[in-house]
Amino acid sequence: EPLSAPVSGVVVFHAEPGQRMQAGDLVAQVLDPDTGLAHPIHCQSDGVLYARCGSHWAPAGKRLAKIAGTQLARTGLLLGD
Repeated sequence: EPLSAPVSGVVVFHAEPGQRMQAGDLVAQVLDPDTGLAHPIHCQSDGVLYARCGSHWAPAGKRLAKIAGTQLARTGLLLGD
């Protein structure tokens, strides 16, 4: 399960690589410097957080993290995304 930034801003991670996640767990927040709002990013499935970007600034749409879930969430070309 890929997790992306909904807006541009400062990324604050709340989970570490290797951590087991449950659907609905908070993975990160993106703090919008223009509005001061925090945009939470929750995982949609159970699994393990296996990848996290190294940057603490993200433009909208940037891939921030990936969850290896226990159920198939996507099909097709998976290795390039």
